[in-house]
Amino acid sequence: MTLVILVLGVSFLAGALELRHPNYFLWDDNAAYFLPAYVYNWRSLVQSGSFPELNLHQYLGYQYLGGGQPGALYPPVYVALGLSRLLLGDLRHAVDLLAIGHLLAAALTAWIAERGTGAHAYALDPPPGGKPALHARLRRCRLSR
Repeated sequence: MTLVILVLGVSFLAGALELRHPNYFLWDDNAAYFLPAYVYNWRSLVQSGSFPELNLHQYLGYQYLGGGQPGALYPPVYVALGLSRLLLGDLRHAVDLLAIGHLLAAALTAWIAERGTGAHAYALDPPPGGKPALHARLRRCRLSR
């Protein structure tokens, strides 16, 4: 249940942000460098069927894979571009979908890390003989004042 609330909460906040400021994450480097690089990746792979090794359109041609910045080997870029094209009809929204996906992944990772491995993961007090967690120590400090 907590996971559903977490996913819905992040989705609601991201949706509200996008409604208030469309293309919120499409600024500065994302607009000038990363989106054109992602679109070049997409067009090279999907339209021409070849993997983007060289970019002959910038700097009189340079090794595209050697730089590492364009995200040519990062699958979430292609997922975001595909969803942007399929759902929204425009590749400009891919950066926003990618950023929202990263925020959702960070929230899920934090939830998994907080959950722990056992049934005592949500307990406020540590197990006997265990080193108290930070939140349990803070709780004791507040109660003792």
